[in-house]
Amino acid sequence: MDVNTDRIARIFVRFRGDLLALIPIDSSGLMSGFSLKMTKADSSTKFVTWTPPTYAKPDSFTEKEIFLTASDSDLFFLTIKDLKVKATLTTPKGGSIAGVVFIPGSGPLDRDGTIGPNKPLKDLAWGLASERIAFCRWEKMSYLPLTLPAIQQIYQRLRLKENDTEIPIILIGYSLGGIVAPRIAAASTHVKGLILLGAGSRKLYDSILKQVEYLAAQNSNQPFATREHADLLDRQINIIHSPSFNEETSADQLPFGLPASHWLDIKRYDQVAAAAKLGIPMAVMHAGWAYQTAFHDDFRIF
Repeated sequence: MDVNTDRIARIFVRFRGDLLALIPIDSSGLMSGFSLKMTKADSSTKFVTWTPPTYAKPDSFTEKEIFLTASDSDLFFLTIKDLKVKATLTTPKGGSIAGVVFIPGSGPLDRDGTIGPNKPLKDLAWGLASERIAFCRWEKMSYLPLTLPAIQQIYQRLRLKENDTEIPIILIGYSLGGIVAPRIAAASTHVKGLILLGAGSRKLYDSILKQVEYLAAQNSNQPFATREHADLLDRQINIIHSPSFNEETSADQLPFGLPASHWLDIKRYDQVAAAAKLGIPMAVMHAGWAYQTAFHDDFRIF
C-alpha cells in the first residue's frame, strides 16, 4: 500500500495466534517503523470482540464518518496533496451541551484507540454522547504532522456539524497530547476546558531518558532500552541542556536524529506554565503508577 512516497508492507505472521505485521517502507527503501496487530485471518482462532460499555445509550446519539481535508476550511493543514483523514463524529440527538476533541499521544493509533478487543476512545465517545456531549475522533497518521491548525480544523468541523457555533469545546489530551493541549487551547477562544490524562510536566526529552533508563534496569532486552542506548541518550540530552545548544547543532548529535529546531521548541515550551495562564477549568489525571509519567513527579508538578 502506497502512502505518498512511502509503502506499507502488510505481512501475515503466525505465532500462537495470528498477527499482522505492519512495516512502513520509506522512499529510500528503508524500514521506518514496525508494529503488530491482531487479525481475524484464521477463522479457527477465537478472539474477544468489542462490546459497548454498559453506561452507553446507543439510542440517544448518532455517528457519522467524515473526512478532514484541506478544502474543508481556511485552515489548510494537510501537507500531503489530496489526503483525506477519516474521522467519526458522535453527536447526541436533540443537540449538544459541549463538544470534545481528543488529542492522542505519540505512536500509531486508530480513531477508536484499539488495543486488542478494547476500544477506549469509542467507549469514551459513546459514554459522553449519552450525556449530550459530542465527540470527534480521527485516524491518527504518523506521516501526517499533527499541527495546531489541524486540531483547530477538527473542532471547527465539530461545531459546524452540530450546527451550533457557540457550543464550548473541551480538549482531552493524552500523554504527549496532554503536553500540547495547553498550547492549542491558548490559540483559540473556543476552547473552554482541558482534561489532561497522563500528561508529562517535565521536558519531553528528560521524560524519554527516564523511561529508557527504567526499561534498561529491567533487562527488557529491547534494542532501544539497553544500558548502552540509555548512556547514548543521556549524552545527547546533555547537549540539549548545554547553553551552547542552538539551531546549528547537528541532528546526528541529538536524540533519534531529529533536528535541533524540534528540540529547541520543546526546550522553550513550558506546558505547566502555559496551562496556568489559560484561566479555564482544567482536570489533571494520572495513573497511580506508570513509568512513562510518574504520579509523584508529573502530577504533583501540575
